[in-house]
Amino acid sequence: MSLSAKITLHRMSRARLATSWIFFANGVALGSWVPHIPDAKHALGLTDSVLGFALLAMAAGSLVGLPLSGALTALLGSRATTTAAILAVVARHRKRGR
Repeated sequence: MSLSAKITLHRMSRARLATSWIFFANGVALGSWVPHIPDAKHALGLTDSVLGFALLAMAAGSLVGLPLSGALTALLGSRATTTAAILAVVARHRKRGR
């Protein structure tokens, strides 16, 4: 195997690992939030229909966000887009005091 092929293989392995970690982190975040939905519903005094609408809004936001993130990734690259998204989430959580 040539040196350039080894470097390319190494970069692909790092990219695959980074992608796996991002999917894992998103799964953990969503999985840890879902069991708290009844508590949030009660604390906010939501009806079943309002809660259902809020959960539907998450899916609608995904329909808007996924094409947008695809366009940003095509324009800036996956590393820059993922880094910007992570920094935005961290900044938002720090701003809210969590």
